[in-house]
Amino acid sequence: MRTRGFSLDGNQLKLIAVVFMIFDHVYTYLLLDVLPAWCSLIARFVAPLFVYMLVEGSFHTSSRKRYLLRIIEAAMITWAGEIIINLMFHNVDPLTHKMTIYSIIEGNNILVTLAIYLGIMWTLELFRENKRR
Repeated sequence: MRTRGFSLDGNQLKLIAVVFMIFDHVYTYLLLDVLPAWCSLIARFVAPLFVYMLVEGSFHTSSRKRYLLRIIEAAMITWAGEIIINLMFHNVDPLTHKMTIYSIIEGNNILVTLAIYLGIMWTLELFRENKRR
């Protein structure tokens, strides 16, 4: 008797990653003292999963330029949201305990990191193609 294997498609993986990322952010920013310390370890697979999905997406996209621009656009929208949150909650510099430009623009934005990774991968591929010519 054959049994079916367990499999997930890319969208299901992304949804699982987003749920764990939200859990990690809630733990990190809201419930640090309430939940046990191991809760921060639960979502550590999310960043490598996003990088894996980025690489897969770069191989299957019809336009790397549009793919990169969409990631940058999403990063800028997320960054704008982080700035609004930092202003609303009066995020201060930990050393001076005053609001500084850095305390306003800081945040955890993996989309900026993914855009940089995609730019590096694309550049390396262009170098490799030029080397073949």
